[in-house]
Amino acid sequence: MTWWWWTGRRRWRTRRAGADAERKLRAPGRTPDVLPPPGAPFAGFVRGSVLLFAALRAHARVPMLDLDTPTLSQARLFEAFPGATWRALAVEKLGAKASPEGRARRRALLESAGLRFGNAGTCTHDQLDAALCAWLGWRTRTRPGDVTAVGLPLTQDADGTLREGRILDLAIRR
Repeated sequence: MTWWWWTGRRRWRTRRAGADAERKLRAPGRTPDVLPPPGAPFAGFVRGSVLLFAALRAHARVPMLDLDTPTLSQARLFEAFPGATWRALAVEKLGAKASPEGRARRRALLESAGLRFGNAGTCTHDQLDAALCAWLGWRTRTRPGDVTAVGLPLTQDADGTLREGRILDLAIRR
């Protein structure tokens, strides 16, 4: 079985003060109402995320949480925000994610959760975030009670625009 998780934005927020899940998980950025023009801060990340998510949905026909199934155990396409999950896993501050200490602490948390890196060498913070999100998606299958979907359900406008949407996080917070 193949399933996808997503650390980027997959949808647009509603026309209120930001998406419910982003507020609840204290995401630093807020997804705009419209696709940002190229060149704006984080525009490439937001545009690429939204467009790739739309392509996976349209062409791969991967069951998406809320639109295709209301349950985590049947969905295979999710959004995740690693910053919130790192905070849930950590007992103490992890340090800056790009610092050697911050990366070492994040890797140690993943290893204590059962992930093995073999001879991977030093991981970047982006690689560690991706591993964390993959682990969170895997938990929807192996320990579904430990994972929750935060926020308002994903909805689709008549023109196909996705609004709101839940984001995966750990149900058990330290």
